[in-house]
Amino acid sequence: MMRTLDASVHDAIARHPEIRSAFGCNPNEMLMSFQEMADHPDDFALLRNEAADMAMVFEWSAPLVWQMHTLALPSCRGKRALADGKAVIREMFLHHNAAMIWGQTPVELRAACLFNRWCGGKFVGYRDQPKFGKSEVFIGIRDEWLARFGE
Repeated sequence: MMRTLDASVHDAIARHPEIRSAFGCNPNEMLMSFQEMADHPDDFALLRNEAADMAMVFEWSAPLVWQMHTLALPSCRGKRALADGKAVIREMFLHHNAAMIWGQTPVELRAACLFNRWCGGKFVGYRDQPKFGKSEVFIGIRDEWLARFGE
């Protein structure tokens, strides 16, 4: 897993037809680029797997707290997606000073909700997210997560 300042992998995954439709807007009108985020590494951490078919964006929320966003191509599903997702989360906890990682996922994205739980996120409730509606909220606390999944 690697942190990057080059958003090309993130951009390519986001533009994939099966991925861009999940953004809740007309994909033909959306010029998606994560480069602006990559240019602000104090506010965003862009990480990706070696195969370049999973990318995660961590958005600074508060000191030591990052919100997680995941993009994965159809080639990165199942056990490999879980292994790569956990490896990226481990990277954030061990090497990028995260004490808590959280996220919110629309309930309609059932596979994504399960992915968050299987990657160690604890369900903590629901939130009505303005753009996507009812969403599951999850958190991962560094010490608890590392005790469960190891360093």
